Amino acid sequence: MVEGDFAELVKKDENDVTLVVRNVISSRNNLKGHSINLVLYDGEGNVIQTKPCEVIELDIDPKTMKTLGLGGNLYCVMGSIKPDSRIKRYEISSNQR
Repeated sequence: MVEGDFAELVKKDENDVTLVVRNVISSRNNLKGHSINLVLYDGEGNVIQTKPCEVIELDIDPKTMKTLGLGGNLYCVMGSIKPDSRIKRYEISSNQR
C-alpha cells in the first residue's frame, strides 16, 4: 500500500542533475525477498528504461504504527534516473525472487 509518493530533482554537482523517485509503502510481507524496479514509460506507453530500486526498511515504533492505522512494516523505495523529456509516467513494480 503506497503511503507517500515523492519525486524531486537533485543536483549532484555543477553539471549533473538526477531525478530521485521515492515511495513510502507499508507491507505485511517482508520486501527483502522482492526485486523492486522503477519502470519508465514514454507518452505512447512504451518502456524507455527499467532501473532497480533501493529498498530500506524504516524503523518505526509499533505504537506509532498502530496510532497511524498502519499494519506490517514501512519501507522507503528509491530509484534514481537521469532526467529525460521522453518520460511521461513511471511505475514501481515488484517481483518476488
